[in-house]
Formats: sequence, C-alpha cells, structure tokens
Amino acid sequence: MDEVKRPHARARLRLGRRLALAWGVGGSTLAIVACDPCAGVASCDQAPRVGVSGQIVDRGTPTDADRDPLSGANIPPLRPAPGVRVEVVRVGGVEVSQASAATTTNADGWWQVALPAREEGDVTVDVAVTPPGGIPYRVAGVPVRASRTRGDGSVLGRWTREPFLTVVGELFDAATGAPVDDARVTAVRRGGVEVAPTANTRTPMVTFGAGRFIYDVRPLAAGVVVLDFTVERDGRPPVTLAGVRLQTRHEWLPPNLDGTLVLRAP
Repeated sequence: MDEVKRPHARARLRLGRRLALAWGVGGSTLAIVACDPCAGVASCDQAPRVGVSGQIVDRGTPTDADRDPLSGANIPPLRPAPGVRVEVVRVGGVEVSQASAATTTNADGWWQVALPAREEGDVTVDVAVTPPGGIPYRVAGVPVRASRTRGDGSVLGRWTREPFLTVVGELFDAATGAPVDDARVTAVRRGGVEVAPTANTRTPMVTFGAGRFIYDVRPLAAGVVVLDFTVERDGRPPVTLAGVRLQTRHEWLPPNLDGTLVLRAP
C-alpha cells in the first residue's frame, strides 16, 4: 500500500455546542444544523477517546455539462463510495488502549471510528483506505485529538476512493511574463508513480484562456509523478521542461484555478 507523507489540517467538531456537519455529495455545500447530544444530560464527560470520521466519494466520468466555466476543466461528478475499508492507526502522541480501529463506509460513503485513550491530548494517526477492487493508499501523520467531551471528534472531510491527479496548469512567456494561449503542451511521464493507461503516457493539451491547460490522469498508486512537459507554439522549436514533480491527491477539492502547475517557456 502506498503512503502519502503530507500533514493534513485537523477539523474538530464539537457537537456539545449544538453543531453537526453535513456535505452535499453533488456540490460543495457545507451545512451547520442543530444537533445536541448533550441536551438534557447532566454531564457531557466520558472516558477519553479519539473520534475520527469522514466521507469517501467516487469521481464519476465528467461530461461537457460538467465543464467549469472559469478553468475549462470538466469537473467530475461525485457519488458516495460505500463498502470502502478505512483503518485508523495510532502512530504517536497520547497513548491509546488499542492500536487501531477499522470500519467500512456506509451507503452514503460516511465512516467513523473511535479509539479509547489513556488521557486527553494530541494524537497522530495514519489512515489506510482500501477500496474493494481499487487502488489502496495510506495517509501518514494525520493530527487528531483525544477528548473527554461526548460528541467531540476530528472530521477529516471528503476523500476520494482512489488517489487522483487533476491539475490546472498555466503557461507563461519567460521573457514577457504574459500568458500563452493556443500552445500545444505535451506531458510525458518519466518516473515515479505510473499513470493509466500506460507507464509512459503522453498527454497532449492545448492552452486556452490565460494560458491554462488541464492535466488529468489516473495514478496507479499514491505518490509523486515525474513528468517532462514539451511546449510548441508560434512555429518555434519545441521546448522541453524536464523533471516536473506532481503529488497525487486524495482530499477532494475542485482543481486549483490559481495555477498549481506554472510553466515558463522561452
């Protein structure tokens, strides 16, 4: 199983203050609704525990109807991913009485686990995602927290069933700094994680609107993809920008419109 060694922000949710969190799978709506598990209860205290939850989603096949007007990217529709195994493993911080806890996602892709802890405090966990018949991945060094307050927990948000790599790139003229439209950009994998459909996939793209282009492939593992980008424009000789490294992703967000990948060609 491949490992993603990147820190992730912790979102803590305290239901004792009448808050609950819900995402709409088809969009990015974040709703706060009343839900107080401590209403009418003399005490919200409990034995210390690490509560962790999240949602696993599938990226569907995009169509022209899913095209984002700003980036030009075909944003894939999302659907819940049921039956995905999620395991949370304690690797540091406050001691827990069991090393790990595992579950599977429900019909809506939601999952939650709890680890009894020795005391309150910060905990570091790894999270392993194993989709049936899919590509497993492991996210290392996720910060969570042990708490005595009933309903307190860490919400990891919306992760994808498999690692993915969708990048909005921007191409600029190295001399003038101006964006370059109508240029041909070809990406060739040179190392790192393999991508579908072949190990040396050539991905041709054409820049549009402020020099933007879309690099979208299916990685066959989690990790770094090493690429060469060849730029052809204005009848000039092709220019190759070699050794560009891109990290696969697992936390679902729409493609970054600010140019996650910036290329400057002479």
